[in-house]
Amino acid sequence: MKLSSLILILLLPAVAYSQSNDYNLDSYVNPDYKRKELDFILRTSSELSSIKSKGKMSGIETFNNDSKNNNISGDIGTHFYQIANSIKKQTSTNLILNFKGDYLSKSSDYTNDIGSSSNSKNKIFVFNLNYNQESYYYVKDKKFIEFSPSAYFNYNSDVDEYDNQTSTNYKSTSTNLLFKLGVGKGRIEQVEDAYLAMYVLYDLKKNGSLNQTLNPDEINMLAQQITSIKNKRRFDSRIKLIEEISTIDSFFTANGYTDAKTAPYFTSLYDNWMYAGLFKRAAGSRISFGVSPGYWWANNKLKNEPVSSSYSDFNNYNSEINASVYASYRYEKPVNLFLQHSILADVRGEWLKTRGEKNNIGPRFHGEYALGYYPNTRTHVRSSILLNYLSRYNDDVTYSYLQSGILIDLYYYLSPQLRINANGAFYLTYNNIKNKIQNQTNTNRNPHCFFNFGLQYSIF
Repeated sequence: MKLSSLILILLLPAVAYSQSNDYNLDSYVNPDYKRKELDFILRTSSELSSIKSKGKMSGIETFNNDSKNNNISGDIGTHFYQIANSIKKQTSTNLILNFKGDYLSKSSDYTNDIGSSSNSKNKIFVFNLNYNQESYYYVKDKKFIEFSPSAYFNYNSDVDEYDNQTSTNYKSTSTNLLFKLGVGKGRIEQVEDAYLAMYVLYDLKKNGSLNQTLNPDEINMLAQQITSIKNKRRFDSRIKLIEEISTIDSFFTANGYTDAKTAPYFTSLYDNWMYAGLFKRAAGSRISFGVSPGYWWANNKLKNEPVSSSYSDFNNYNSEINASVYASYRYEKPVNLFLQHSILADVRGEWLKTRGEKNNIGPRFHGEYALGYYPNTRTHVRSSILLNYLSRYNDDVTYSYLQSGILIDLYYYLSPQLRINANGAFYLTYNNIKNKIQNQTNTNRNPHCFFNFGLQYSIF
């Protein structure tokens, strides 16, 4: 009874809105526009643990162990996102810059007949730079040519210091370049402005400011007006907001949809304008086929101070040339204002040439289904199920990897710029390595779960 009541409470807003209009979000077609976003992300976490244990035999203490672990980690990053839409071209660009640090202190006081203690410190610094772009150039009948480049750079420093005046310093640098070149058919539209239009209309109708119920064509006209005015660039956010609200007010007045100039009318416009269009919504489907060549390079260094007889210093370089043929499919369906279905499937056949190794070939698959829930203008919950499969073959070794998992993401806006984000996941992974020459097989199964919490701030 409690579960059914909770489900009913969650779905009541969806029922109320769905009965208010027969408008479908996936009927919206965008005008030409460009949109830019810049976010700052800050996360931090800490972990303290202590273990105390004792052993006795015949009433005599044999050992006493007292160990402590202190861990502090955090990362700061920025994410620039740009989307451009026209009849002939759709592009989305992401540029992500991230710094991450981790500090771990371990101490152990172990007492027995011999007696021993140890202390160590681990310092990790990571820098990531990631760029990717999806570009679709349309010819006719929703047919397109795809050219999507991407690049990745990573630097990692890991230092371990011990109380016996020894240390190990590990550093790695890697970069990856690839692009996709293909053809396909289909189109996916961003429909968050239609989502905003529906919230504006519902609240105006609710407070008595709307003279009539708009039909689907009129709602599309309103949504296109919203898209056009929202993506105009102005440095002064106050002047920009005044211009946007004035434009929408003029649209309602000129078309005779309202003659209200009351506080409920303007506060509804302001509140929905600031919050209701912040979550990304999409509609449509797209399928593509093509080729994707790439190149990867890495350098790994390890240095011991003083020189260790147990662990050898090294300075290794590695590189890989790869090429693949791919088939990709994406489907987005906004059921209503509150529910969104998303499906993604990508199948590849890959060839890899790694320095010093034999050529590898094999398939790769990624599949994901996601359900988005938008209970109000400030909250977004997205749950997804994914499956990843990878195989590699050559004359000597066969490698297989399988991963399945459940992910949950939660966003809540404290202000139009500042939001709380939390996410968690549970994964099951399986990998199998078979060495044909040695006639040896190794199999690993690993469950894994995690939870993250952070704040995200958007500059624009």
